[in-house]
Parts: sequence; structure tokens; C-alpha cells
Amino acid sequence: MNKSLNIVVLIVAVAGILFSLLGSSEAVYRQDLRATKVNLSFLVDETGAPFKIESRSIIHVFGHNCSYCVKDKKLLAKLGLKDKVDLVGLEVLDDEHALSSPLDSNVYSRIAIAQNYRFFMELGATGIPVTLIVGKNGNIIYSKLGALDNFIIENEIIPIIDAK
Repeated sequence: MNKSLNIVVLIVAVAGILFSLLGSSEAVYRQDLRATKVNLSFLVDETGAPFKIESRSIIHVFGHNCSYCVKDKKLLAKLGLKDKVDLVGLEVLDDEHALSSPLDSNVYSRIAIAQNYRFFMELGATGIPVTLIVGKNGNIIYSKLGALDNFIIENEIIPIIDAK
């Protein structure tokens, strides 16, 4: 009798969990950073003009001396995300010579440059790479600290971009 009662309780518990997961219609997005909005006042474009976000955008924060960033850039280029969304490469200037290479145009729609490290401090970023999806108003919809992989891009990032 105890054995059949345990089985019934287990079946009810599993059914309850499945029902709660399937019944949820609200999207929950990853938020690895404490910031909820991007402060664009710290960013400039490649010409030195203030950086603007005009539509939902992916901002990928990278550095040239970061091995994870290089892998991320190869993955982003392979997937061709810049053809689907405004894909911004936000460069961390490792030194005064680490400006974007022409190869970055194969990966990103545009390049932004942080004028100082205050931008990263406000985000709460503790390292790079960082991937953000931001709305036109600069609100952070999604934040990911660390390297990307196919699973993250296909199951977390692309569904948010497709849900415009």
C-alpha cells in the first residue's frame, strides 16, 4: 500500500511540475548583470560621434586580447546574426593600439567604443565577453556574462530577436 501511495504522489508531483512549466506564458530572460539600462553617454561610434541605438540591438562586448571573445566573434560571424539584427561590437580598448580590425565588419553591423571603464562599472560587468540585447530606449532585455555557444544563441538569443 505504501508503495502504490508513493507512486501516486510521484505521478501527481510530476504532473504538477509539467503543468506549471507548460502553463507559463511569460518569457523569462537571462540577467547576469545588475544593470537594467545601458548608459549610452559613455559610448561613441567609430567616428567619435555619440553612439545611438535605433532599434532592438545585440551588443557584444569584446577585447582583442580575449580568447573567449575571439571564439564568440567567429561563432557570431558563422551564424550571420548581423544580417538579422543590429549587431554592435563594443570594443574594450586593451591599449591605445587595439582598435577594431577590418575583419570585425564580417561579424558586426557597427562598432562602438567605450570612452572609459565607467560604462562597465555601471553594467556590473566583471569581465568579458558580455552579450546584451537592448531595446531602442536602452533597456536591457537580456544579459549574458561569459562566452557564447550554439545552444545559448539558438535557445536564448535568437528567440528574443525573433519575438520583436
